[in-house]
Amino acid sequence: MNSFIFSFKENTQYLKEVITLKNILFTLFLFVYYVFIFTLASSGIEYGLLVGFEGTLLIIIYLLVRKYRTQFKIIILSGLIFFLIGETYFRLSYFNIPGIIRFSEYIPAGINDPLSTFKFDANTYTGLRRGSYIYKGGNIVINELGFRTQSRSFKKAPGVLRIVVCGTSLSMGAGLNEGDNYASQLENMLNESIGPAKCEVINLSMPAYGIDDILSVIKRFGMMYNPDIVIIEGSGKAFGRPGLHSQQEFKGGKIELLQMILKRPNAKLFFLEAIKRDFFPYLKYLWTKADYKEFEFDKNSINNLESKLIEIKRILGGVKIFIVAIRPMRFLEKNMDVPDEIVEFCRKQGLFLIDTFHEDYGLNAKEMVIYVGDRHPNKKAHAVYARTILKLIKPAVDDRESSMLKGRF
Repeated sequence: MNSFIFSFKENTQYLKEVITLKNILFTLFLFVYYVFIFTLASSGIEYGLLVGFEGTLLIIIYLLVRKYRTQFKIIILSGLIFFLIGETYFRLSYFNIPGIIRFSEYIPAGINDPLSTFKFDANTYTGLRRGSYIYKGGNIVINELGFRTQSRSFKKAPGVLRIVVCGTSLSMGAGLNEGDNYASQLENMLNESIGPAKCEVINLSMPAYGIDDILSVIKRFGMMYNPDIVIIEGSGKAFGRPGLHSQQEFKGGKIELLQMILKRPNAKLFFLEAIKRDFFPYLKYLWTKADYKEFEFDKNSINNLESKLIEIKRILGGVKIFIVAIRPMRFLEKNMDVPDEIVEFCRKQGLFLIDTFHEDYGLNAKEMVIYVGDRHPNKKAHAVYARTILKLIKPAVDDRESSMLKGRF
C-alpha cells in the first residue's frame, strides 16, 4: 500500500513537471504558429488585426519562454524552409527550369490583378499592350486589339469559314500556352476536316467578362469580322453579370506595391495559392462552395442575360449563334447539368446550346486543371471542349460548305 502511494505521488509530481506553464506555452506557440501560417497563406495581411494579434502572441511567448527559444527558432526556420521547398518543387513540377529562372514572370496573379506582369496601352480595346507574356504559367501573345488571338484582317478571304468566340478566362485559356485553348484546337480540327487554311477562329475572350462585356465586344467587332458562326461562353452566373470590365494599370509606388504583396502573397507564390484553395480541407470546401454558387442564377441575372442576348441576336442578324456551357473542373465527382435557366432561354430564343457537362473527363480534377490551386481547365480539358464543339457545329459547317458549292454563299 505504501509503495502504491509512493508511486502515485511520484507520478503526480512527474505530471506536474510535464504540465507546466512553459510546456503549455510551447504547445500554444506551435498552435499559434500553425494558425499564423494558415492566415497568411489564405489571406495575407488582408485581415490585419488577426495577423497582428497572432504575430504579437508569438513574440510574447518567445520572450517569456527562454527554455525553448532554440526550438522556437527551429520551428520558425522549418516553416520558412517548408515554403521555400514547396514553392521550388511546385515551379519545377509544372514549369520546369523557366519557372525558377523567370521567377517574377511566373506568378498565379490574374490579368486584372494589380500584381500581374502585364503592360498596358490605352489605345487597345482591352487595355492590354501588344506583346508576349507569361499568364498563370502559360506563354501567351496579345494582339494589336488587346486580345489573345492571332491577328486577322477584318476582311475575310473568299471561301474562309470564320468563327468568333467570346467568353471569360476559361475561353481565353488561362494558364495555357499558345495554341492550347479550345478555340485554337477547334481551328486546327476544322482545318483538318474541311481543308487547310479554310477556317479561322477568332478568340475575343477576356478574364471576368460578363454578358455586358460580351455584348460590347460583339457591337464593336462582331460584324466587322464578318463571322459565319459566333460562339458565346455561357456557363454560370457570371454569364448574366452586368458591368463592363477593362484592364487597369497599377499606379501605386513601391510602398503601395509592397502592401499589395503583403495583402495577397498568394498572387506571387503558387504554393501559397495551392495551400489557400486545395491543401486545407476547410478552405477547399469554402472555395468549392463559392464556385458552385456561380451556377445559381437570380432573377436580375436572368433578366439581364435575356435582354443582352436578344440584342446580340439583333446585331448579328442571321449569323448562327452557339452558347457553349463549359463544364467546371472542380466538381468532376458531382453530377452536374447546364443550369436550367440557360437551357430554357436557348430553347425560347432558338439559340444552339453546346453542352460540355456530360463528356468524359475522368474523376480526377487534378489531371484536368492547369495546376493544383487553380480551377482553370488545362489543355487536355480544352481538347474535350473543342471536340464537343466541333461535333455540334459540324452540321452548320457542312451546310455552309454545301451552300458555297452551290454558289449560295
